Amino acid sequence: MHIEWIYSFIQAAQTQSLSKASDQLNLSQPALSKQMRALESTLGSHLFHRSPQGVSLTEAGEIALSHFKIMIADWEQLQAKLQAHADSHLMRIGTLPSLASTYLPAKLLAAPFPTEVHVKDNSQQLIDLLQDRNLDIIFIDLPTKKKKVVVHQPIFTEPLYLIVPHNHPLSSMTSVKYIDLIGHPFVLYPHGCDIRFFIEHTFAKLKENPQITLESSYGESILGYVRAGVGITILPQLLADELKQDKLKVIPFDEADATRTISMVSFERHTLNKMSFIFKGNGESL
Repeated sequence: MHIEWIYSFIQAAQTQSLSKASDQLNLSQPALSKQMRALESTLGSHLFHRSPQGVSLTEAGEIALSHFKIMIADWEQLQAKLQAHADSHLMRIGTLPSLASTYLPAKLLAAPFPTEVHVKDNSQQLIDLLQDRNLDIIFIDLPTKKKKVVVHQPIFTEPLYLIVPHNHPLSSMTSVKYIDLIGHPFVLYPHGCDIRFFIEHTFAKLKENPQITLESSYGESILGYVRAGVGITILPQLLADELKQDKLKVIPFDEADATRTISMVSFERHTLNKMSFIFKGNGESL
């Protein structure tokens, strides 16, 4: 017996018409009639007197109606309690440093459920934690080929920028091409970082190798070395916008693919939907 049958039975009993009930339930009348016959067969009793004027309850139908109303009330109370439990469940969120420091705090402040934020250096680390069920949802900027990660939702796309000191040879340029970067030393995160992957992939297409002078796991130290003239680096717009008043030059790329797309990724559609609601409420276009 399906819960939909019970809702349909109560609607038919209240309207005393299969036609009116089918309209209100957004069902075809043959489909509603089939549900009622299936319900009667399951219960082993005739529930309706049928006539050209409509339907009325038999004595068995009256008994069934009183019990079904109690069942539906209990069912809806159960749904409400389970939803409240789900809403209060701690959401374990994995994200990248650039999002944790600039983008997510204001969004998560509006969350109607408790959150726990875990920050990792790159997308692959977050994917691995999600795969191991140590996180409920992650925010990444690399596409995942893990087949078990079943649902994802892009949130926004932003441009990447070249960051150089003001006295650098490229600092006078209003925009740069990838080819302009050849021969200039870089200060980058270690292997595994998403920006590092982008730079290595871009140079591979140019049949060149990036000249990496220094690696650091800390974003602030990377910027410190760039300020000191050790090398150049690349940052997403979220971080580059914070450098407009800095002693660094922020230069846009004249390349269509010099962007990153941030996506939410989870195993569970309902988890993604819960988080999507927060971003829609904050004016995001999902």
